[in-house]
Amino acid sequence: MPQVWGNLHLLDAYTLNFFSYFLLACYKNLLYFCAVELKEIQNVIYAMKKEFGKWLMDIAKYMTTALVLSSVFGEMDSPLILGIVVAGATLTLIIGLLLVKENKKKEEK
Repeated sequence: MPQVWGNLHLLDAYTLNFFSYFLLACYKNLLYFCAVELKEIQNVIYAMKKEFGKWLMDIAKYMTTALVLSSVFGEMDSPLILGIVVAGATLTLIIGLLLVKENKKKEEK
């Protein structure tokens, strides 16, 4: 028998069987740890989306408050600025509500 891999031919079937079970056990543990870490990463992403949605809703409130205060205390004659602020506040509010609503659905599952 040619010695291609050194003394590999000296290993008996029991030793090779042990190594195969050992490698299989390591592979299963690796898959388990990867699944657990992936679940934790998904939980962090869901929490970040929820906080980002709350932040966007706060921005919409601040834009609306700024528009109301500037209209009351100053002269808001430009319809272009009014339209931009209303559109921006509406867009940020809708995106924020969608992010918070999406996270509530995922928490219920």
